[in-house]
Amino acid sequence: MTSLIRFRALCSLSLKRLAISTSTALLGTLVCPPLALAQASQVGFERLRVPLEAGEVAQGGVWFPSSGATQSQQMGLWSTDLVPTGPVVGRGLGLVVLSHGSGGHFTSHFDTAMALARAGFVVAALNHPGDNALDGSLQGTKQLLEARPRQLSSLIDHMLKSWRGSSAIAPGRIGAFGFSAGGHAVLVSIGAQPDYMTLASHCQGQTQEPLCRILGAQAFVLSGATPSAGDPRIKAAVVAAPAMGFAIPAKNVHELVVPLQVWAASLDDLVPYEANVQPWVETQSPSFTTKVVRGAGHMSFLPACSPGRPDSNPAIAEVCTDPPGFDRRQFKEEFNREVVQHFQNALPRR
Repeated sequence: MTSLIRFRALCSLSLKRLAISTSTALLGTLVCPPLALAQASQVGFERLRVPLEAGEVAQGGVWFPSSGATQSQQMGLWSTDLVPTGPVVGRGLGLVVLSHGSGGHFTSHFDTAMALARAGFVVAALNHPGDNALDGSLQGTKQLLEARPRQLSSLIDHMLKSWRGSSAIAPGRIGAFGFSAGGHAVLVSIGAQPDYMTLASHCQGQTQEPLCRILGAQAFVLSGATPSAGDPRIKAAVVAAPAMGFAIPAKNVHELVVPLQVWAASLDDLVPYEANVQPWVETQSPSFTTKVVRGAGHMSFLPACSPGRPDSNPAIAEVCTDPPGFDRRQFKEEFNREVVQHFQNALPRR
């Protein structure tokens, strides 16, 4: 139990305290200049209730191209202008499902979701039960590790079959975005097969590695997890700071046929780049692109906080603070442009 509490404290920030959160991990090359994007007039937003296994229901949200009057809405620590439950504009739209980090929230990457919606995508996210900012009861468990990819598949099912705008979505244009623990779930969902037996052996003697120190004996429990078979409907993916990279052999990553873009922060202090992702980037396949963001930290993949925001709350300060000299606002603009460009290239309109 103590290790789970520490895991939650280090890898996420409770919505009860700050209304948004994070998770664990890191990755690898360089940020390219901004790219021109086609923009929708407005972004619509509405909340979702997503049916899962055994009658469970997850809370979530969806962003989409829309039109009409906008209203200021709160997205965790941040606020933005959206069209509440507006019309879905367009046909043959791509769908991107989003998986937050451990202890995160479906709004954790709303800025990326909005950039994709302006470019003509529908973006759906859910709170992973037992591993979100309001409920951490399953953090660090084998059950959760196995369930996350299946929950993404349930989200795709809901968006294609039950969402009111389902007829606007092209079933052949589905992508996935994941951060940290969500990045690991997305990699599994596109066919990467982790060897969870390596968790315990990797952490033996790795007392200074944050993830191993946090998990402790849980590493042996997680070693018994069975990876998902993946979801062949996902045709493109972006992962940022994916957790437990050391559990996925480099050969498995390079054999993926889904176009993949991987981001890492060079100063991510939660999961060392050298131990978790560097083996992946020593060689590359045509469908695998890596980007190491120099000077960035783990929190740098979250939306930029307002300048001058009070930081008397240590949890808020942790979310909003980057390594000295790093401009998160400028980086996130470039990041969102490149993420959109990747999905546009990998999921072209037919």
